Amino acid sequence: MRFVTAPRRALTAGVLALVPLSLTIAVQPVAADRLQTPPAATEVPGNRPGLGLVFNDLEAATTDACDEMYELEGSDRCTHGPDRPPPGYTMAADVAPLAPEGEGGTTALAAVCSGDGTSGNRVQALYVHAPGNDRFAQYQSSLVQWVAGIDTIYNESARETGGTRNVRFVHDASCAPIVDDVEISSTALSSFSRMVSELEAQGYNRRDRKYIIFGDARVYCGIGEFAGDTRKTDANRSNSGPSFARVDASCWNSSTAAHELGHTLGAVNNNSPNSSGGGHCTDEWDVMCYSDSPNYPQMRTICADRAHDARLDCGHDDYYHTNPDPGSYLGRNWNVADSLFLIDGGDTAPPTTVPPTTSTTQPTTTATPTTAAPTTTTTRPTTTTSRPPTTTVPPTTVPPTTVPPTTAAPTTATTQPTTTVPPTTVAPTTVPPTTAAPTTTTTVPPTPEPCEGYARRVTGTLAEGDSQVQPGGWFYLARSGFHAACLDGPADANFDVKLQRWAGMRWVDVAAATGSGADETVTFNGRFGIYRYRVTAVSGSGAYTLGFKRP
Repeated sequence: MRFVTAPRRALTAGVLALVPLSLTIAVQPVAADRLQTPPAATEVPGNRPGLGLVFNDLEAATTDACDEMYELEGSDRCTHGPDRPPPGYTMAADVAPLAPEGEGGTTALAAVCSGDGTSGNRVQALYVHAPGNDRFAQYQSSLVQWVAGIDTIYNESARETGGTRNVRFVHDASCAPIVDDVEISSTALSSFSRMVSELEAQGYNRRDRKYIIFGDARVYCGIGEFAGDTRKTDANRSNSGPSFARVDASCWNSSTAAHELGHTLGAVNNNSPNSSGGGHCTDEWDVMCYSDSPNYPQMRTICADRAHDARLDCGHDDYYHTNPDPGSYLGRNWNVADSLFLIDGGDTAPPTTVPPTTSTTQPTTTATPTTAAPTTTTTRPTTTTSRPPTTTVPPTTVPPTTVPPTTAAPTTATTQPTTTVPPTTVAPTTVPPTTAAPTTTTTVPPTPEPCEGYARRVTGTLAEGDSQVQPGGWFYLARSGFHAACLDGPADANFDVKLQRWAGMRWVDVAAATGSGADETVTFNGRFGIYRYRVTAVSGSGAYTLGFKRP
């Protein structure tokens, strides 16, 4: 989606004194120990308010649930951290209200009706401000249009895979999304964690709610909770609330709001095919893709149309597909299109209104059945099938056909003598009952994924004699406790894996698996510190999967 530059990572004085030698994060074979020097013992960077990168009250993750992410202060709730502004936006200025006709040139503000508009799983929009700074009246119409534009992005993206998905908003009787006007303290508005605490204290704490916040501040561009749960089940942590996403006044638009809401719905998991390793993706153009921390990966343009920056999941193979192949990644892992907070095309269509779209959305051309020029619209309301007009065919008159009468030949009857045959008595035959052979149903268990069951899985490819560092050419911070890893490599190769710990000036091997094959396991009970894995192709070559768990 945006941001391809990789800032250098500063070290905290007094913990580690070395400066990174390189920030090349792409996984490449290495011949010596020349990878990046680890950061300080804390994983939380310093604030960069000019880019909306504010980490107030975020803590380094200490639970497996928030593996390699951040936690909201005093809780086990996870976030990937703040996002930088997209091109064309700056933290130095607020977004102006939309023109009265709306972002897409229409006054329609409705999304899609769903039941009574309030019960069940819902996405609820809030305008949140500090005391003495209530601009709700000035922005109310724009806020509703931005919220309705989120629905356009999710549904138009679903159409790319042959389905429909609408956001199940809290809405009024006319299907317009409701945006609550909420005041919190100035202190809470400066911190995502504290904002969440104050909003929950005001009753915005329902388990059947995802809250999309339009914060009247310039602290963040956007930030959202992100569970990082890959399980394909309704019990996935992304499939319940309360969870919060926030977009501040410097980045108010439908696309950024759809991005942050996407995190709360479970995008993008770090085991997905095009994962960035930080909750995003690398195959542009895509609402959820950009080069992010900690890896700052190289981006690739797969969906060349720049307008797809307002659509979900380029390729529909990472996080959003309405009907994925059962054997594909999304057929086996969490798929945002399965979210209980989206409508699967079965709810009541909205009245004759069209929700607006964002400025980057491509118009859809709808052809009329007449010879008039096609009408261009900016979104698609609930799909209806137009039947062609009925054509009346005049009856066809068939001239009568005269058939001459047929003269039948005379019939000669021959009388045969009748012979009387005495009845034959047949003895009854008793057929023993047949016992059907039981039918045996053979259930073929699904083929397990390599290193299935490990909290994190990464992949790579090695030529004979080469090594790679994982995860992603980087390292991770761990508490005291047990590390575990599984290596799954080519059947005809010999791959080894070593767990290494940073000893202040160099990496030290603390555990290793060096068997004769390519499938290895490592366990280690270690102290708090910075760790990484090194995979080496002793003989043979090919692709491998490394699964690992950290304390």
